[in-house]
Amino acid sequence: MADDTTDQPSEHPASVMDWIKNVSEAAKERVVAVSSDELPNDVKEYIIAHPYQTSFYVASGVVFSYPALLSGPLLAAFGWTSVGPRAASIASAIQTASTPAHGFFATM
Repeated sequence: MADDTTDQPSEHPASVMDWIKNVSEAAKERVVAVSSDELPNDVKEYIIAHPYQTSFYVASGVVFSYPALLSGPLLAAFGWTSVGPRAASIASAIQTASTPAHGFFATM
């Protein structure tokens, strides 16, 4: 006898996605709300002594939190579109007639 529950959508993925969205929004509000007056003196001294490392830490945090900010424009710059490689682009130059039908490049 077939299991009747397999035809019904699960409630778990939506609730997990809602939870992730709520947590990330709360974290974003806390990060944006930090003023330099609230930072400990050790942190302020580190930022002053290492401005480039600090900027890389901040950039890494932004890319980790919001990867689409970088991946979308970067892929578009190299010629990938939502429907495949754009004509006369780096992506189309990489693609050749010998690309296998279900290979890595074809599924990217």
